[in-house]
Amino acid sequence: MPLPPDLNWPIIVHCGESYYDWAAEQEQVDHHNLVAGDQLIDSHGHLYQLHVSPTGGYEWRTASASVSLASLNDSLKEYAASLGICCVAKLTVTTIDEAIALVAWLDEQ
Repeated sequence: MPLPPDLNWPIIVHCGESYYDWAAEQEQVDHHNLVAGDQLIDSHGHLYQLHVSPTGGYEWRTASASVSLASLNDSLKEYAASLGICCVAKLTVTTIDEAIALVAWLDEQ
């Protein structure tokens, strides 16, 4: 499935309600079984959501607003806790770059 052409890499892949991954290129996204509702967050904070197109396929739509760091922090804390990371209350990102780095670090745990 083609990704939005204006993505700024690297990106965060948010699948379902509780899974995060990061990707530096298209091939890393291709191995995910993305479904409607999944999201991409690019390195500029732009948010894209996967929707069912009128023809029955899938298409990416750009959200009207950039990602909220406050809500992203909350979601990443929940994700880290689900992985068994302790002291998640102290995990806070202040930029999208920090969020991508945190997701990459969590991926290694």
